[in-house]
Amino acid sequence: YGEAEGRTFLAMAASRRAGIVYALTLRDSDTFVGCAGLNTTDRGLELGYWIGEPYWKRGYATEAAHALVDLAFQRTAIQVLHASTRVINPASRRVIHKCGFQYAGQGMLNSIVAGQVPVERYRLDRKTWNSLRNWIHY
Repeated sequence: YGEAEGRTFLAMAASRRAGIVYALTLRDSDTFVGCAGLNTTDRGLELGYWIGEPYWKRGYATEAAHALVDLAFQRTAIQVLHASTRVINPASRRVIHKCGFQYAGQGMLNSIVAGQVPVERYRLDRKTWNSLRNWIHY
């Protein structure tokens, strides 16, 4: 996102009543780099994130996504967590795959930046998350 899109996203996030959004900052300087959160949608709980363009390709989205996936399954009773990405965003797709999500189909999403856009939808169930967590700890 550029600055204008980021400001729009923050205003939208502040107006929501369901879910939670975290500001992502650098540890050493508290520089704001983006947001990540868990939102309630018509499909259930959904992971979302964005990173400002100057901070792309540094692993920040992956780090935030992993933390929020763990939070979702450790602190709620959900059985499935959802995520989606624009079909033209391979970097976001890689983040989702690194977290263990599996492809669940395509759809349309109302983007604050571009209006209605095609997206790929993904899901991660609790059983798969548990298996991945156990494998990582060995």
